[in-house]
Amino acid sequence: MRPLHWFASIVLSVVSSYSMAECTDNKVVDLAQKGRSLSAIAKLCDMRIAEVREILESESGNEDDEDDDEIAQGMPSGSPVMPCGCWGYAATNATFPEPRCSSQVARARMCSSPCPMGGYAWRAVCR
Repeated sequence: MRPLHWFASIVLSVVSSYSMAECTDNKVVDLAQKGRSLSAIAKLCDMRIAEVREILESESGNEDDEDDDEIAQGMPSGSPVMPCGCWGYAATNATFPEPRCSSQVARARMCSSPCPMGGYAWRAVCR
């Protein structure tokens, strides 16, 4: 084997092992807390979306076991997660999961500006 081919094969094997490396549970949780979507985490970590969801659900279950006196990490209640915009229909005070909030839940809050296609703009805030 020529020296250049030998070197190229080593570089390719190292690069491919890094790109295909699976993430640890802590890495998956960290990415979710930074606002990455399930599909983005799954693609980055070379995992199925169901595996990512399972890790995040098991980690949220472990947090319940921790001491209640601990202060929760994350954005406090009322912190905006998404700016006002015409994002489509949203029921007043509808809730959805948001890993960046200390409560892990955000809700829709209506804004005062109307949308061109009808309805009002809304934004997401931590609950």
